[in-house]
Amino acid sequence: ILYELATGKRAFLKKTGVDTLGAILNEEPPPIGSINPQVPPPLRWIVERCLAKDPGRRYGTTRDLAIELSNLRDRVAEVGSSGAVAAISRKRRVVFPLAVLAALLAGATVATLESGLFSKSAPPRFSQLTFSRGAVQYARFAPDGLTIVYGFQRDRGRLQILSTRAGATESRSLGLPAGNVFAVSRSGELALVLGENFMFGTLARAPLAGGTPREVLEQVRGADWAPDGGSLAVVHAAGAMNRLEFPIGHPVYEGQENLTMPRVSPDGGLIAVGSGSSVAVIDAKGSKRNLPFGPMGGFAWSPTGQEIWYGEERSGVTSIQAGDLRGRRRQLVSLPGAFLLQDVSRSGALLVERVSWEPSMIGLIPGVAAERDLTWLDGSMPADISADGRLVLFTESAGGGGPARSVYLWKADGAQAVRLGDGNALALSPDGHWALANRADAPGKLLLLPTGPGDVRELDLSGIQAGGSGRAHTPVSATFFPDGQRVLLTGFEAGRARRLYVLDLAGGKPRPIGPEGAYFTEAVHGVSPDGRTVAALGPDGVPHLFPVEGSAAGAMVSIPGVDGGEVLRWCSDGKCVFLAVGDVIDRVDIHTGHRERWKEYEGNSVVAADGKSYVRSVYGYRSNLFLIDGVK
Repeated sequence: ILYELATGKRAFLKKTGVDTLGAILNEEPPPIGSINPQVPPPLRWIVERCLAKDPGRRYGTTRDLAIELSNLRDRVAEVGSSGAVAAISRKRRVVFPLAVLAALLAGATVATLESGLFSKSAPPRFSQLTFSRGAVQYARFAPDGLTIVYGFQRDRGRLQILSTRAGATESRSLGLPAGNVFAVSRSGELALVLGENFMFGTLARAPLAGGTPREVLEQVRGADWAPDGGSLAVVHAAGAMNRLEFPIGHPVYEGQENLTMPRVSPDGGLIAVGSGSSVAVIDAKGSKRNLPFGPMGGFAWSPTGQEIWYGEERSGVTSIQAGDLRGRRRQLVSLPGAFLLQDVSRSGALLVERVSWEPSMIGLIPGVAAERDLTWLDGSMPADISADGRLVLFTESAGGGGPARSVYLWKADGAQAVRLGDGNALALSPDGHWALANRADAPGKLLLLPTGPGDVRELDLSGIQAGGSGRAHTPVSATFFPDGQRVLLTGFEAGRARRLYVLDLAGGKPRPIGPEGAYFTEAVHGVSPDGRTVAALGPDGVPHLFPVEGSAAGAMVSIPGVDGGEVLRWCSDGKCVFLAVGDVIDRVDIHTGHRERWKEYEGNSVVAADGKSYVRSVYGYRSNLFLIDGVK
């Protein structure tokens, strides 16, 4: 705050909360003097001491800081009239900042001393534990509270079990088979799941010091040690039922809900377990009580066993909360970004995993010979591409897009993408003048966003709900006809199944075509170049052709040789379609069924009608571990 007061700029401010946290941990802010030379040197020194990375170089107590601020307040006139500052102060524009600075310092110091705002307790301390690119699975403290054991998978690599310690920059392999760690006992024994599925498989035991794992039980969804380290609580899949056993072979609770991540309380009397969308506490008699939070943010017992500590992420900020069995809650720490609580040590340290799900947008566009990274912010997801490949419509779906997401248009002849408005991008008009989108707060409605001058227009669907069902999170799919005057969409009427509709932008109620159950999905543009036929999925989930006009309108016509996949777009000549099946895209003749391989790559794609350009999305899951000390 003092740094921002003196410079008008925040000390650490990056594009995202996660990047800001990284800057706080690893970077130094620009010197105050380089931004505002008018700030008296004593104030610069105070701020620099407050921001020192080494705790030993900071003030011993906040009262020491308050006293020094008070001294500076009393002497700010002397400082402002001395040396170079006095010379600069002759200019009227400098007098005001110095006066304001003095007043704010005085007010801040008085408020500090009189209200006790400066707490004597130190803030939590953060340290990063892992640095490799890849995905952490489960992570647990070893008995010493300093060693961390965790499952880790590098990009497309083998799932392996590693260990690290606070202060180390690299992790070491424990030399165990592929698998993940469920728990570490107080005596240093590991409970593992073997195989490439990090949360389900064969349970095994192995010494932390090294040795061959001993298989214990198959079909296990989670395990934790009893406090004495002699027995295990497990979630054991038995047909359609999931059974909580403690110890193994002794059923405590059984149900059809998805039970995961059992955590035994420090006294061994209770087990917390993920139970569907909530966390439940189960006692030795099988009595089950659901708590008002879910398992997705991670959870663990507090050191005393009186509370369950858990993570809860909202609007890009994660709050680590403490909740007791009476439903009372308190906040432990707030973190910018998405974090999962992995474990709590016996001393109360938190082991958290910072998570990022990073969509990248890659494309082959006119004028370049190879794919180019077109990612704009932190969540670029392609929706459409013009016939010549020179315009790309996409959604910014992560933090950079804001709470309502954002629709962007990228032009091949420009260096900047242009934000068109809030919402999810759906389709680009043939002339490039309009973009179809839907609002995040009302996903069943469609918007027309101008790509140049013009006003946003909401389309009148006359009671038809855009989307695949009545659920708000169901993706909306809509695209333009080649004439730019009509829109094809998947929608439904109250009490009816989804189907295809044609909407005339000049007015009128959407007209259904094809049978109920026919549909198409996001980023698919299945209207033929002449606008007379639609390629979409039939009620059987297989691509078909649906004539739009004439006596055959609404009939469902099979494509020879096609029994799966989805049509992305028609070829520009109207004789073939681009058919995606998994990571393979074929060009298929709609009359003969003849196929030829067009592309094979990972990611969802939008294809230009000329077959020369495309844009695809690639997702990368990244996570690293952090240690947080000093939470109370």
